[in-house]
Amino acid sequence: FEGPACGIVLINDALDGLEDFFVVGRELDVWRTPDELRQKVDYYLAHEKERAAMALAAQTRAHRDHTYEQRLRQMLEHIVGSRLAKH
Repeated sequence: FEGPACGIVLINDALDGLEDFFVVGRELDVWRTPDELRQKVDYYLAHEKERAAMALAAQTRAHRDHTYEQRLRQMLEHIVGSRLAKH
């Protein structure tokens, strides 16, 4: 979350569940092989407007949905919810 929050383009390895946090292809991109990573790095370096748009979209999403305050709130809700469920 820190990279996108700072306004960088993130090209991440294709992790399961990543799409739950960002829109792949619009807010960040993913790679599955080293060759694909090289191709995507070259592509985004050559396409400044697309790179800037993706960085801004990810930054906007991170500031809106992925702050430390929100993560802490989710953890506390999980902890409190777990305790309430046991009683």
